[in-house]
Amino acid sequence: MDVEEKKKRRIRFNWHDALTLVLVVAATAGVFIWSSFQGGSVLTTNSTVLVRYANLTVADNLTVTTQSGDKLTYAVSFRRELSQGETYSIPSSYSQAPSLNFSVYELKQITDFSLYQNKYLIVTADEKTPELQGFNILGLSLYGPQVDLLISQGGIRVIKEDSPYHDCSKQGQVNQANLPLVCLPNHLTFQIISAQPGPDA
Repeated sequence: MDVEEKKKRRIRFNWHDALTLVLVVAATAGVFIWSSFQGGSVLTTNSTVLVRYANLTVADNLTVTTQSGDKLTYAVSFRRELSQGETYSIPSSYSQAPSLNFSVYELKQITDFSLYQNKYLIVTADEKTPELQGFNILGLSLYGPQVDLLISQGGIRVIKEDSPYHDCSKQGQVNQANLPLVCLPNHLTFQIISAQPGPDA
């Protein structure tokens, strides 16, 4: 076998490898894109919102729909104690809405959020959740006195927060499961968890 024929075989082999690699990459990208649209959608009435502060779970029971599948609308304001010169404020869209006060412990006991449709829930951490230290853990305190989360249209978005660049407000509405809405430097994250439908779903 002469040198020219060896070169031709090597080139053919390299083209075959390149084509295989391109097909594998395209297939992997296709699966990723498909799963992000299919698996990320909120499709079940069992979907809830997971709220974490400083890597600690605050709540995982905030529902985005009723049991019959109707989309809920309500706001939850997570608040720490005020520092000197600070004030709380209710977003204008909820200035006329009924507001209700809950501790984190009480929030976790709620099983039917349809009772709070179009309401403004104010949540603070007290002695029943000492690990949260009133959302004021040293070095991990909420940047401002409150972070307000709106649950509506089957998704979540931050409607009020204090931070230098308001990055978590700018992230807009999140309707996909498992896609975190990160609120730094407030040390809060919000994430829709799409549960598998139950046997009666």
